[in-house]
Amino acid sequence: MLPDRSSAWVALPARPSAWVGASSPTGGVSKHKFTKKKWYSAELHSATLSGTTGFTECNSVIHHDGSIFLAEAMFPLRLSINSQSFMKQRVWVLLLMLVLSLALPLLGRAQWVQTNGPYGGTPSEVQSLGSKLICLAEEGLFISNDSGETWNRLHNAPANLFELVVVGSTIVAGGNPGFEPFFTRSTDGGKSWITNYGNGIEGVYALGLTASGKDLYVIATNDVIPSPTTIEISTNEGQSWRAPWDSVGLYPKGRIQGLFTIRSNLYAESDSGVYRSSDSGKSWTDASGLIPSGVTVFFIVDTELFAVMDTGLIVSRNGGSSWMRANAGLATTNVRSILESGIDLLAWTDSGLYRSTNDGTAWNYTGQQPRSSYPLFASGQVVLAGVPDSGIWRSTDFGGSWRHVGLNCAVVDHFAIIDSTIFLATHNSMYHGQIWRSSDMGTTWQVAVDSVFAEYLFNPLSCLASEGTTLYAAGSNTYSFAASTDKGDSWKRRAQVQQGVQLGTVECLIAQHDTMYAGTDSYGIFSSTDSGMHWRLLDSALYNFRLNNKYTLALAIAGSNILAGTNDTGMFLSSDNGASWIPSNTGIASLEIYAFVELGSYVFAGTGSGVYRSSDHGLSWTWASTGLNGALIGMFEVCGKYLFGASDSGMFLSSDSGETWHNVIGNLPDSSIPGLLLSGNNLYAGTQGDGVWRCPLSDFGISSVSAPEPVKAEAVAAYPNPATQSTTLHFTAAEGGYATITVVNALGAEIARLYSGALSAGEHSFTWDAARMAAPRGMYECVVRMSGHAQEVPIILE
Repeated sequence: MLPDRSSAWVALPARPSAWVGASSPTGGVSKHKFTKKKWYSAELHSATLSGTTGFTECNSVIHHDGSIFLAEAMFPLRLSINSQSFMKQRVWVLLLMLVLSLALPLLGRAQWVQTNGPYGGTPSEVQSLGSKLICLAEEGLFISNDSGETWNRLHNAPANLFELVVVGSTIVAGGNPGFEPFFTRSTDGGKSWITNYGNGIEGVYALGLTASGKDLYVIATNDVIPSPTTIEISTNEGQSWRAPWDSVGLYPKGRIQGLFTIRSNLYAESDSGVYRSSDSGKSWTDASGLIPSGVTVFFIVDTELFAVMDTGLIVSRNGGSSWMRANAGLATTNVRSILESGIDLLAWTDSGLYRSTNDGTAWNYTGQQPRSSYPLFASGQVVLAGVPDSGIWRSTDFGGSWRHVGLNCAVVDHFAIIDSTIFLATHNSMYHGQIWRSSDMGTTWQVAVDSVFAEYLFNPLSCLASEGTTLYAAGSNTYSFAASTDKGDSWKRRAQVQQGVQLGTVECLIAQHDTMYAGTDSYGIFSSTDSGMHWRLLDSALYNFRLNNKYTLALAIAGSNILAGTNDTGMFLSSDNGASWIPSNTGIASLEIYAFVELGSYVFAGTGSGVYRSSDHGLSWTWASTGLNGALIGMFEVCGKYLFGASDSGMFLSSDSGETWHNVIGNLPDSSIPGLLLSGNNLYAGTQGDGVWRCPLSDFGISSVSAPEPVKAEAVAAYPNPATQSTTLHFTAAEGGYATITVVNALGAEIARLYSGALSAGEHSFTWDAARMAAPRGMYECVVRMSGHAQEVPIILE
């Protein structure tokens, strides 16, 4: 029994600075419910809760310095105990902690595994860090322990870095979040960082870093547009900075664009020429005469200076005092870059990669580099190349052959699935999109549509969906709607819209029988009855309730109703296939509607402040967000009775039709989850910059999803059968669940998908219009898959 001195409870700050024995009570801890009555009788006995109300959830119990701490959902509380009697009660406390740990579900222990892609990112440089490699990209810092074969993001690294240098074992980087420059350094391989703003360069904008021995130099300017510029030096790995010169006027003129070192000399390239310093930047001389006229670009490789002219490549081995030709073996004069690989040199050209074993005197062709690539790093026979939006490509034979190896940092926007092939849409910081596919549960990913083709088709990609064996992708203008019937191998552009109407950016797609509905960003809701070839605008009265240029974020079929969710005016409902719309916000406090899903007899809506539930097909709603703490829910996925919700602050799971939710983000590095997909026995999560992660359903306490089991064909009826033009399928579902209704030919190939989505318990009917799709005469089967079972009925088409 706990001592009677527990009569005083003290409310602690919402987030104590230090917790002993347990994690701070933030969103990632699974919760177990207790009522006051049970808590009193089971644990506290005569203890009272004074001055607090609503103590119903406990995350963990810890103890420290004679106090017990209860990490509760809203207010962490402390129970003071007399220090002399504390040790006597230690056993009770430990037993209590054990009971709680056993009672808590396994939900918070979900072990997510990052899949091998999809790759993305725009790397800018790669440098050696001892036996490791470190890569700076627009998306952050990445590190490799295997010569660039695999890459892991350094999540603790500051954002907005744009220059990087390694000095010994210290990483120093410069960045600019907004308009205030900063310098950051790490001495433990990127695990922790020390960041300083200003460092003697207060109010300047850092542009570049270079190392000369142990000294660091930075190009800086007082303006956002860098003119004029100055140079600062740091002799303590970026902890502080100062001007290297002693007198005004002895520094390079104009806009400084680059710094480099050759032997003991420091060179500065500006828009007014080239300057050289032999005393660590204290004084400078004009060295423009060292660069011959007609040079378009030059490169520094160790102590050699290469320059590109219209007539070819030249090289200087004495700091620019004399030059000689270095063209032998090169089939082009357009050399884009030169880098060193041990004792060899590699020349990146517009016609392929060349190698020199004699300091550039002669060159031999090694092979083609990846399209649109640029060199990043070379060591021995290993060469790394960067491709915008595509990450890193790697060669282990001096560029003779290449493999795509990273970076695993794609922003995943949408998922789709056809059979067991997973499709997803990604984008980068410039919003250029790619479509990827995987047929081995994410072990490997291939590009189905690259960024160039995607921009041509979709301009840019905004939505991805599947219906039957067809994959649909939509973009941001009237004609940016395309379909693929061969899993992304080929695409046909569609989307002819009635005259005088724009389709706009498609934000969401759904299908019911042969009709597709598309919600757009500002032009309304459209429907198509021919697989997206032609579209017509539905009743624009929906938009009379709204301001101009707003978004339709979600669409769903609920019974005989169509639901539309908008970004700031709530929900609208149509009971006549989109001919007219009415507001349907009864019971909903949020006007941001991001997602819909059906589960059993309920429809769920994900909003900007949690989840709402409807039992009348969207006419009215009730709050169903216990445990969500107001999280924005932007995506749902259903697995039997289980409902997953992806949000901007984690991944949540409900097993009781939305009554309560648990955070199951587990070890996911990113709490913002824009994409969610259930496939086989795994749940897939798309992140905001860490690619796709996979978690087995068993980690959530869900038994494996077994293959559909055949049942009696009499469970599904078709009339008329035989049929000449169309037939209607009837069946009764014993319980609600996710269902697909398809028609397959005699070879088992799917030729029509009549429905895909959640179905409630009860009677259902679907019509297959065989004449409309010009199906040939013969034997067919209708297959109803629902709740882990398959029901079939043969159909004869005469």
